[in-house]
Amino acid sequence: MIHKNGLDAYMFVRFLKILIMLFIPYTFLTFAVILPVDAVGNGGSGLARFTSGNVPNTKQYRYAAHVVVAYFLTGFTIWLLRREMLRFIHLRHQFLLSKSHSKLAQAKTVLITSLPEKDLTTEEDLRTFASFVPGGVARVWIYKDAPGLNDAYQQRLDACGQLEGAVSQVLRDGVKAWRKKQRRVGGDAPTTTSGAGPVANGTTDVESRKSVSPISIFDSISRPTHRIGWHGVPWVGKKVDTIAWCKEEIPRLTALIEEKRKVLPEAKPHGAAMIMCNLQMGAHVLAQCASYHEPLKMVDKWIELAPEDVVWENIDDGAIETRGRWILSWMATIGLVILWSFPVAFTGTLSNISELCGTVKWLAWICRMPNPWPGVVQGVLPPLFLAILFALLPFVLQGLAYFECIPRYSLISISVYRRYFILLVIHGFLIVTLSSGLTTAIPQIINSPGTLVDGLAKNLPSASTFYLTYLIANGFTAAGGAILQLVPLILHGVKRLLFGNTPRQAFNVGFVMPKTNLGTVLPRISLLATIAIAYSVIAPIVAGFAVVAFSFLWFAWKFLMVGQLFTISYPCFLRSKRAIPKSRHT
Repeated sequence: MIHKNGLDAYMFVRFLKILIMLFIPYTFLTFAVILPVDAVGNGGSGLARFTSGNVPNTKQYRYAAHVVVAYFLTGFTIWLLRREMLRFIHLRHQFLLSKSHSKLAQAKTVLITSLPEKDLTTEEDLRTFASFVPGGVARVWIYKDAPGLNDAYQQRLDACGQLEGAVSQVLRDGVKAWRKKQRRVGGDAPTTTSGAGPVANGTTDVESRKSVSPISIFDSISRPTHRIGWHGVPWVGKKVDTIAWCKEEIPRLTALIEEKRKVLPEAKPHGAAMIMCNLQMGAHVLAQCASYHEPLKMVDKWIELAPEDVVWENIDDGAIETRGRWILSWMATIGLVILWSFPVAFTGTLSNISELCGTVKWLAWICRMPNPWPGVVQGVLPPLFLAILFALLPFVLQGLAYFECIPRYSLISISVYRRYFILLVIHGFLIVTLSSGLTTAIPQIINSPGTLVDGLAKNLPSASTFYLTYLIANGFTAAGGAILQLVPLILHGVKRLLFGNTPRQAFNVGFVMPKTNLGTVLPRISLLATIAIAYSVIAPIVAGFAVVAFSFLWFAWKFLMVGQLFTISYPCFLRSKRAIPKSRHT
């Protein structure tokens, strides 16, 4: 799998296998020890009989079994994580030191930001500063101020895309017109290039082909046009011929780019530089040992750098601005955690709309609606709204992570992972667990407030039923959907129809494999693992369902990754080697 789809895919599938290895002993031990202790109790019915809440108050000594099993499982979890981390470190070292990787430029390149403006502003200064590294310095790139260069480069890319689309449209229209005229002349388009057999009206194949020459067809085809915009406002302004405009605009932008590149050596540095060493060891020494005597200077250094992983707009920000944006970004994340509870609570309210109709008068009209609309409001809308809310959440979190001025897309994914996991744990685990326990314990708490802790301890296990269905839904349906690939198949057809108009677009739609972002996939799997670990002693059946769910997920994702039906969004997601350790520690 490493040779086919990279180390990222292997470590992700390995993480799923570790979860299976973790919950198999959980299941055997809890089923053998905890289930018999819980089953003989207050006579609870259904799944509630196999939870710790079924232990009678007169036989509290039975909880000793829960305590012993909890300590044993905790020790086993720590041992397994330590063993896998050692294996991960060994595999990481093998990957970094392999000949195929160590010879790459990214393995020997270091990005340093917040450079001092006085001392380290030229290539000679940086070479002298990094002269202590083993093997010396090969090349130095200084990020400099080039007003308009990035905009001109992007405009040229857009113009090239417009030209490609316009030429493709003219070719399609020309082929359609030629075939249509060929049918009028008689017969299909000629398939041979020699011979002159007789055709209708006494003409020959050669004469027929001359009369419907494809070159002459293009003269009668309307050429694509577009509006060039007005003061930066698109889709307004003068209408021009797209092909003619692009043929003039691309050379003009190319000349402009060359002019701006000539003045780069004299441009003002922007506080960032990339240093490529001759040896991989030299790059690691530089990243670990380089420092400056002034505070907040050269504090951020990144190794294993690849051009496609760099967020070029974020590498010229100073340390003070970066830390200020970090504070604002996490303040916004905390506010989002609080604000997101309101739509989630509203979604939960919709699921109990039948009970609210009797107490809230202005909602009574919903219950008076003809069937099946009340059932749709109560049964279909809540999961639909919840799915939409959690589908929008990663985009909001990615915007907050980008606002931090993080200079690498891989680190942005890791930042999204942190935030997304926090939100999922709070809204998908803690709030649901506490609300389930509080709802059933409210009468007891009102009559006797001093029994709050005891009431929660007794009623919290009842939330395990919800998590059983949650594990089934995420394990079975997610794995089945991953293998079936129904939605990607539909989207593939839509993309071929709407976004396959140029050769480049057709190649991307037909041959480029779909990608997955581990920054949004790992938090959901980590949440399932968190729920299963938390409820493994309280409700042992959860551990059994976790084994089945993670087995299905492991099989599905291994099938996708080995067959290269999916690739990782950012090939360098694990170059910082932090994602999988974080997912294991959470």
